[in-house]
Amino acid sequence: MRKQTNQDFITIIRHVNERSLPLCLSSLKLQTKNIELINETPFIKAISEAFLTASKNEQKFVLVVDGDIILYHDAIKLIQEITFKKIKQKPNLAKISFMVFDKIRGKIKAGCHVFPSHYTSMLYEFYNKIDYNPSDFRPESGNFRIFKNQYNLDSYDYIETAVGVHDYEQSYQHIYVKHLNRVVKSAPLNNELLISYLKELTAANPGDHDYAIALEGCKDGFTSDSVFTDARQYPVIDHLLGKYKISEKEPLKEPEVIEKVAYYSHLSLGR
Repeated sequence: MRKQTNQDFITIIRHVNERSLPLCLSSLKLQTKNIELINETPFIKAISEAFLTASKNEQKFVLVVDGDIILYHDAIKLIQEITFKKIKQKPNLAKISFMVFDKIRGKIKAGCHVFPSHYTSMLYEFYNKIDYNPSDFRPESGNFRIFKNQYNLDSYDYIETAVGVHDYEQSYQHIYVKHLNRVVKSAPLNNELLISYLKELTAANPGDHDYAIALEGCKDGFTSDSVFTDARQYPVIDHLLGKYKISEKEPLKEPEVIEKVAYYSHLSLGR
């Protein structure tokens, strides 16, 4: 039997030009060569386009990574080893999801999934038929459960080991929007706990305004009736930048990308 290798995978980055995208891409280029980028919005469009791209390639598996993730230096090797093992245990396994370490929430399930390629055409057709609903905060996971049940596939596994960091080096605008969305979607008790925690982080890290902007997003989420799932419609936050006397973060330059990838990729948060 042929040994399975890196060539059995194609990696697709779904992005909306996040500030962290160069870090995501660089962290992957150090580990693999088969990389494609999908820049689509709203998110449901990015999901379907990633499956369409994967369906046109010959690799056995597709690794889908969101542009707000920076992978650890050994992530690809670990992801492949776990994928090969899990597929042997459950041949009908349709999705394997990996955890990442979020800057604010710690270890979470977000934006790093493997799909066997023989499902990607079906997945494209399935997601491509879904009408865009701007209030659907989780268009990927919720609809995947419908797909899995429709085709009687095995439940997918969440792998507890974190394979990278999430929402580090993100723009203030993205941080604000994500936390506003989270409050609109989540239960009141969870929101109260998150806000309390963010107040502590803000007080403990006065030089890092990510926490203060996240807190502002949470507060505004209590009075918002909708979420923002289309990057073209993200709200302007100049009033908050003025409140804290800060400017939006500049795009990362190449020397910064090299330095930051070297740092983040060798962390062991969530492991």
